[in-house]
Amino acid sequence: MILFTFRQLFALFGLWVSFFSVAFTLPVISVGSRDTIQLLERGHRFDNNTAILYPKSKNVPVQLWIHERGTDSEHWALVIDTIHGFDAEIQNVYEQFKHPLKPTRFAYKAKKASKLIDLRCEALFKDEAEMKQVFKELVNNVKITKLPWEIGGNCMDYSKDVLEYLVKGKHISRIPSAFTTLWKQDYVKVREKVWGR
Repeated sequence: MILFTFRQLFALFGLWVSFFSVAFTLPVISVGSRDTIQLLERGHRFDNNTAILYPKSKNVPVQLWIHERGTDSEHWALVIDTIHGFDAEIQNVYEQFKHPLKPTRFAYKAKKASKLIDLRCEALFKDEAEMKQVFKELVNNVKITKLPWEIGGNCMDYSKDVLEYLVKGKHISRIPSAFTTLWKQDYVKVREKVWGR
């Protein structure tokens, strides 16, 4: 016959309680409460009305960089996690009106972080590997088919397309209103100033 001391029984009870508290707090949260909606607004991935929190998840800021704002060289790019830049560039300066811009990824200098515009948006990736995969997709899968001077073919359009891609992949819950406001406010005048149309 096995006899347990009070201390051993208490330790077993503690393990049992720990096991069930972990088992019942798995990283799936049903949507509907105010707290869960706030999680979604902070950029947590969601699917079929369920927020999913991953133990090794990366929640990183999505910011906007406007280079030479107000000039005829104004250029927009999105910067994710303060150092990963995504923009659309002219492939050949001498034939810039004949070909669409090309999506590219560049290293944004962290020391210039103060020049980034806060979009109050964070992207969620389940881990580092997923983040790297999505970064490849932003360059390879987000295509620009129109010419730079056409509506839908400039760097501002590419930035918007990247955000839409992140929404579609459920890495952000929606396009940030801070971006939409700037885009609507500046689109026509920047397009006219940079491309003359």
